[in-house]
This record gives sequence, C-alpha cells and structure tokens, in this order.
Amino acid sequence: MAALAAGVATSMAQNVYSLNIVGYANVQCDTGFHAYSNPFNVGTNGANEVFPAPLSQWNDTQIQEWTGASYNISVFSDDTTVGTTGFVNVNGDTQKPVPILGGGKGFIVNNPNASNNIVFVGTVRTGTNSIVVSGPQVRALGSPLPYAGPIHTLGLTNVAGSLNDVQVFELRHTTPTGGAASGYNISVYSDDTTVGTTGFVNVNGDTAKPEPIIAIGEGFLMLNPNSPFTWTQILNP
Repeated sequence: MAALAAGVATSMAQNVYSLNIVGYANVQCDTGFHAYSNPFNVGTNGANEVFPAPLSQWNDTQIQEWTGASYNISVFSDDTTVGTTGFVNVNGDTQKPVPILGGGKGFIVNNPNASNNIVFVGTVRTGTNSIVVSGPQVRALGSPLPYAGPIHTLGLTNVAGSLNDVQVFELRHTTPTGGAASGYNISVYSDDTTVGTTGFVNVNGDTAKPEPIIAIGEGFLMLNPNSPFTWTQILNP
C-alpha cells in the first residue's frame, strides 16, 4: 500500500515556489529474508530514520548491504553498553555505524522476529534520479521512486539491445511470504525473438522467462557484464 500527498512551500521574499510530495509505502516484513529499497528521502536516509519507531521492535534484525563481493551486516540493538548508534556487529559486541539506505540502493533484511511491517515515509525524489550501473559488476539496486510494475516501466528498458545479457536477481524464499532465502530467480535481458517475446530468457539463453515484476520498496541484484550505463528516472510534478 502506498500513498502520496503534495504540499506547496512558499518563500514570499523571493517569490519562489517548491512542490514537496510526501509519501508512504506499507511493506510487509515477515520472519526471514527480504530484499528492500528505500523509495523516499527521509533525513540522512539512515536506517534509524527509514525503519519505523520504536526501533526496539527491530532488535536482532540484520541489515545486509552488498559491497560488491559480500554483505556488510549491521544488527539493530538498543544495548547502550555496546554503543549508541543503535547497531552492532553479528556477535553483538562491537558498535557499528548507522547504515545509510539512500535512493536506488538495494539491501537485505533478515528479520528473526515476528512478522512486521516497514512503513517507508518521506519525500519523493522529484527531478532527475540517475544511477550509474557499473560493469562488469554486480550491484544491489532498487527504484529511487515509489514505482512498481514490470521492470521496463521503472526505466530499465532494453532499447536496441542495450541491456542484452544483463541479469536481474530476485530473492527467492522457502515460503510465499518469507522464511529462509533459497537463492535467486535470475532473468536475463534478451531481444532474441527466436527464443521468446517477453524480453527475458534464462541464464542459458534457450528458454523465455517472464519479465520481472518489481514491487514498491523491493530491492534486487543486477549483474551488468557490459559497459556502464545510466539508469534514469524523472519525475517533474
């Protein structure tokens, strides 16, 4: 569930008007692993601002940030005898800095607690949002804007085969709503219509696959084996 509301801020001295769109998205966070992305701006986009209060409800929940080779894991903790950032390492004995969950960044959440909801709240990133997808490299990504739908509608369109061979990794679970991670569903961009017309194939390139459908606030991995390209989203209200 997501909603947006527009408000106009006025500077009378300079006769300047700015449109701020405030939104929220209520995203389910069942027990287990989930891939997310923060669809709004809130403060510094620290995890302590992105996740709804009270933060004690997230104790022992892991935020896993992809570094390009492995995951940097930070664990919610309100144990001030270890530190005051609200995050510790997986052993619980060393303070860690607050994870920054900025626009376009995907991350994993491992929730060991009861099912919960993440209510993303903040301002919409209006204007031009540009993300350089380096290659050859794996990136953890998510839509900077609160968009949902087939991945091409998020601005990742295979124009004239420009994204051919780029792989999209969607996190799979042992149950329909969560649980342990069971690998990734991998879809590969392809404009080879002799295989299929969905625009995506399996990793062997011999079977058509459905186009990935990305939910609001969902993160995913992307392997770009080609030269870097820029993913651009524009919203000018």
